[in-house]
Amino acid sequence: MVISFLSQGDLTYERFWIIRYIMTKEKLIEIIQGILKTDGDLNFLLQLTKTDLETLVACIRDRVEQTGK
Repeated sequence: MVISFLSQGDLTYERFWIIRYIMTKEKLIEIIQGILKTDGDLNFLLQLTKTDLETLVACIRDRVEQTGK
């Protein structure tokens, strides 16, 4: 359910806050692994705050989308 929200182009304000509320640090790391298509151990990212992980996910996703164009 959460991933489907993230994959939609029209992320509404309400959906953004729902995702932010229920997203765990572990889930954010899983999303990063999925975007990077890696099985590597990224658990060192647990040292980051949840806000930092959210920022990292957004930056990686933006860069990947720019590269795909």
